[in-house]
Amino acid sequence: MMRTSNGMKVGSDTKLRYHGNFQERQFFTRRRTIVLLAVIGCIGMIVYFLFFSPYLFAANVKFEGFENISEQKALAVVEGYRDARYWGVQPYRNTYLFQTAKMELRLLEAFPSLESVTVEKAYPRTLLIQGKERNPIGVWCLKNDCKYFDAVGTVWGKAIPSTGGLLAVIHDERAEPGVEKKIISISQLLVERLPLYGIAIQRIEIPEDVPEELHILTTKPYIVQFALNGDIEKQLNVLRIFLDQKRTDPAFNPQHYIDLRIADRVYYK
Repeated sequence: MMRTSNGMKVGSDTKLRYHGNFQERQFFTRRRTIVLLAVIGCIGMIVYFLFFSPYLFAANVKFEGFENISEQKALAVVEGYRDARYWGVQPYRNTYLFQTAKMELRLLEAFPSLESVTVEKAYPRTLLIQGKERNPIGVWCLKNDCKYFDAVGTVWGKAIPSTGGLLAVIHDERAEPGVEKKIISISQLLVERLPLYGIAIQRIEIPEDVPEELHILTTKPYIVQFALNGDIEKQLNVLRIFLDQKRTDPAFNPQHYIDLRIADRVYYK
């Protein structure tokens, strides 16, 4: 062992410094290990909390506004999305991760009779689903396939051809049938006006051979013929004046038709 001129032991000093550095390295290694384990533990807790913990499991689903739609069928659509597995986990069972916008789209696709739907989260475990159903204004029949339709032309469901009353029943017999907003608007007008003139509607027909016409089958022996390419308001006004004039005429008893297809003219038989 060497000594310096002032008498210090060189070997002992080097050994002390090495021992001190080794202890310092051990301390930092242990600290890094503890930090790493803490991080892994935190990640594990987050993963468990998000994907496996029942605390945020969206177990409760409440529906509002589903009057004519089966809540059980709607719940099946929700559960199909909520319980889907991805890489062995079910992320959307967690209320926080549940994507309300996607759920709304799925419900609208599954139930065309829904005009709108909103899905909200009520933490920690509840989904609130509020729907607004479409308001049917008529029934559109293509051959024997009848569906409800609304004011914007959306069709859905199954309807019976005999549905009447406040609903317009349209039998589309054209070679290329299809729901048209123009005809929907006209049918609404006819259902509103014709009863005021004493004419009760059974159904509205778009005939196959003359698709530019509307034939109104009434509860009386005759039909009323309108021209789709004409002004329906004017045709209705002509009909009103004509019926007012004929109201006191005992000989007026049409058995086949009242024809309004020619502008400002009425023909009947």
